[in-house]
Amino acid sequence: MTVVGIMRAAVPARRGRVELAGLVDREWAALAVRQLGETFAEFRRWQRRTQVEAVAGTGLSNSTLCRFEVGRRSLTLTQFVQVCAAIGAHPGEVFLWALPPTNPEPAPIDPATLVDLYSV
Repeated sequence: MTVVGIMRAAVPARRGRVELAGLVDREWAALAVRQLGETFAEFRRWQRRTQVEAVAGTGLSNSTLCRFEVGRRSLTLTQFVQVCAAIGAHPGEVFLWALPPTNPEPAPIDPATLVDLYSV
């Protein structure tokens, strides 16, 4: 199983989002894009910004942003950073809220790999 597959299987649902475990890569990517767009729209509305204000100076059309917000289109990383900057949101914060958290249970620790930092 790939790292992505392992992470998907371990990811719990959050804030009423659909459980990602068991989805194939294409379905997972589509779900991630939809959640990112929806979260961006929430941030934009919270900042009381319009779609027109969010795309100003980015070269994107209002309809492109609309399709992104409903999950029917993805943006490049550069475009995403630009629209986040236009509404005053940090892209990392939008990602953090959009994507589910990692597994909350810590991985088992092998005592043989621990280093006593006080003896070094």
